[in-house]
Amino acid sequence: MTRVQDPLHQRIRQIQRKHSKLSQGYVLKVDRNNLIVPHPHHKTLAFPWKALCVAAFVALGFKAYLMMSLDPQSYASKLSALQNGRVFEQAGAWIMQPDPASEAMAQMMRKLRG
Repeated sequence: MTRVQDPLHQRIRQIQRKHSKLSQGYVLKVDRNNLIVPHPHHKTLAFPWKALCVAAFVALGFKAYLMMSLDPQSYASKLSALQNGRVFEQAGAWIMQPDPASEAMAQMMRKLRG
């Protein structure tokens, strides 16, 4: 009797697995028989590139603002003080080093400021 019920129990397990997968999200697709069939939607974890770009642009703008508001000697003295600090401060000094993009942005901000 159990041999007769094995395919039934196997089919019930398949249906339960498919139901649990579909409960996490699904996409409706048309198969070759023109039937609308739900398929599990696999959510992939994507890296937040947009947030990273926004953060980099904000950091670049902040660095350019500091370079615009401070004269070069004062900015260099602040950087040297950071370079002599702890590891976190040294990392900040490495990030805040003048580069061509931030210098160009600071120069553009100076022109806009007047």
